[in-house]
Amino acid sequence: MPSRIQWLPTGDGFFDAVLPALRAAAQSVRLETYIFSSLSPGAEILDELVAAARRGVRVHVMVDFLGSYGLADEFWNPLRSAGGDFRWFNPRRLSPIRNHRKSIICDDRIAFVGGCNLAPEYTGDGITSGFREVAVQIEGPMATALASSFDALFKRASIGNRRWRLLSRLDQPLPIAARPQGAVLSGGPGLRRSSLVVELHRDLSRTGNLDILTPYFLPPLRVRMAIQKVARRGGRVRLVLPGKSDVALSQLAAQSLYRRLIRAGIEVYEYQPQILHAKLLCFDHTVYVGSCNLDVRSLRINHELMARLDGPTAVNESRDIFESVLQKSQRITPQALSIRRTFLTRLKEYWSHFLLATVDPYITYWLIKK
Repeated sequence: MPSRIQWLPTGDGFFDAVLPALRAAAQSVRLETYIFSSLSPGAEILDELVAAARRGVRVHVMVDFLGSYGLADEFWNPLRSAGGDFRWFNPRRLSPIRNHRKSIICDDRIAFVGGCNLAPEYTGDGITSGFREVAVQIEGPMATALASSFDALFKRASIGNRRWRLLSRLDQPLPIAARPQGAVLSGGPGLRRSSLVVELHRDLSRTGNLDILTPYFLPPLRVRMAIQKVARRGGRVRLVLPGKSDVALSQLAAQSLYRRLIRAGIEVYEYQPQILHAKLLCFDHTVYVGSCNLDVRSLRINHELMARLDGPTAVNESRDIFESVLQKSQRITPQALSIRRTFLTRLKEYWSHFLLATVDPYITYWLIKK
């Protein structure tokens, strides 16, 4: 039975689909996220999780400790009392390894994957209010694959974070497949390249055109060279980044690359109405959607999750979403770049790039070895 795909191109659309699915769950609910807020829509989601546990549904919830640092542990007592299983991921303040994945799977049958954290700023249409988001609802074999990926990491969350666990890939073999519809790609810390990075390089090497939505763009050099190579061999590459960002340091680091990207033939745009937080990669033959940013931390350090959706229908529908974002974006030209990049701006960009591309990975690997 093929998987069925429904795109959810806004935060409001995502939450409007998730809440009914939680209410209808009859056997199991799995939920993982980086940020969980006690405010709406987090409060409503907790209520649905508690209600599901009370009616006998197996409820497993995993939330990153650092991402949700301000959330009191007592917030989860109603879920625990109802019989749900809640776990903090890596509850060590100084640990650099985080779970940045976002997925919700109901009854091993319906799954939601995207970039939405469960907090107020992720609601809205991304135009008049809220972050601009994109997610996908998946029904069928890929939902089962996503449940398996969740279970692998959920199990590890309960047994600590010794050095050998942090340095090993958690989701082997590469990747978790649900062919012919696509695959579940996971990333994380380790000595070997993740399924996400392996498949990303493979798809970059064979695509003719590439459209990218990402809030944070600072890829490792090999990935950036592979993206530029698509343009240099005659393909059209369009990159949409935030015009305003919730992480100023990351935005400055990305802007330090603009001139090199434009010289390589890449069209660079900035989304104008609200903060762009969507993660979407549209190739000729496939599309990626999920939690992974195109930066060093997402591709090499944090645990990430992307659904790789194959086939012309998924690609065409994803490009429609991309075009709707592009219409509200401003293209960055060399002339405009020269005007706005003062000496002070270039200095800020340089140091932001250095901190995020060099210092942050170095400190991370040093802390892992401690």
